[in-house]
Amino acid sequence: MIPETQLCANLLAALLLVARPHLQKLELAEVTAKAVLDVTGASKSRAYELAAALRDHLDELVAPVGRPPADADEPDDGQSAALLEITRACLEYLLAHPGAAQRTGAQARYSDGFRDFVVSQCVAHPDLDAAAVAEALRLPASTEIGRAHV
Repeated sequence: MIPETQLCANLLAALLLVARPHLQKLELAEVTAKAVLDVTGASKSRAYELAAALRDHLDELVAPVGRPPADADEPDDGQSAALLEITRACLEYLLAHPGAAQRTGAQARYSDGFRDFVVSQCVAHPDLDAAAVAEALRLPASTEIGRAHV
């Protein structure tokens, strides 16, 4: 059982006004708008204003069933494989060259060798967008990547 909630007269009237056509369609009740307003003691203008707001937000209350739609910005399988390859290569490079990339707070420092590595990845994958490569390497897009794609 759903616990009863105390609603102000205007909100209760708005809720009933929104439900009215559905109740009539399902043959559950023949309630007039005037009857709703009289019984609740609500202000007509405010009740209709709240009813419109409720109608506008009803769809937001129910999440769609199933998987979310595929994101248009999501890379295709070829791009995903290339980005995964870049990420793995970066990990291997950083493991082989400790200290090549360091971050302290908001400041990051990269060795010349790491910068060359980043440029080599951009050259090896010219079909990839600079922002995608930057994301795969967890680097700001303003790093060497932008220059490598020019």
